[in-house]
Amino acid sequence: MAMAKLSQRAIHVGCRGGGCGLCKVKVLQGDYQTKRMSKAHISEEEAAMGFALACRLTPLSDLELESDHFQLRKQQIQQAI
Repeated sequence: MAMAKLSQRAIHVGCRGGGCGLCKVKVLQGDYQTKRMSKAHISEEEAAMGFALACRLTPLSDLELESDHFQLRKQQIQQAI
């Protein structure tokens, strides 16, 4: 949602419910929790390496994320919320 408010397209947005897998990111730094995610999009091995679906991720601290085309600090988008 914060990315949408900033009119940034760094994370692809699809269903916003964890069903499509378009918002797959890797958390490089920071603490977070995730809601249940489909193993079709995030395997247990990937989750252990820091991969998550952005729509199912709740930051507990500032995060540094990586997807195919960007690196973004969660602190920058937190200001838009």
